[in-house]
Amino acid sequence: MAQYAIPEASSTFSKQKPSEGAYARRCVDRFIRQFSARLGPTARAASRRINLLGYEKAATMALIDWDRARYSVQVKQFDDEHQELVHLINDLHAAMKSGKSRDLLGHTLNKLVEYTKTHFSNEEAALARIGYPELAPHRKEHGEFVKHVAEFQRAFAAGETTVTVDVMEFLRSWLVDHILKSDRGYGPLFAAKNIH
Repeated sequence: MAQYAIPEASSTFSKQKPSEGAYARRCVDRFIRQFSARLGPTARAASRRINLLGYEKAATMALIDWDRARYSVQVKQFDDEHQELVHLINDLHAAMKSGKSRDLLGHTLNKLVEYTKTHFSNEEAALARIGYPELAPHRKEHGEFVKHVAEFQRAFAAGETTVTVDVMEFLRSWLVDHILKSDRGYGPLFAAKNIH
């Protein structure tokens, strides 16, 4: 029974979407480490198959694929800024995956944090100008995110932590959720004021 689990996991892994792939890779890696001694050649063969099917492909994949149809808030400035945030998160993810130096990771993290603050400032100012009724909770979401990321940035600079898959997943899920659940809410108000 166990001899079929690894090829089955490998097959499932190779069909994962990029956003699901990181979790699947961790699960398969953990499974192989735990059971490779008992399963011997089967585990090693599956490991090679997973590397061929998943890791090589994943190494060139972005953490977030920008899809204007999915992520557009119908305001060009903010779509462009969101796309830049996606680009910076993907840069940080690529640096983490390829084992870049702490200096390069720190530089990339700093660029992401600074650009995020600039974007939030731009967005909040525009929302205030158009009288967006949900500005206060929107601003609060931004503040909580900045506080969380600033604490991570401080811990990273102090050598207390590093960029991990969990950190990247937090950044990915927060940005995607924020765009889809919060930012898309202001699009109709901009459209009503003929601002695109």
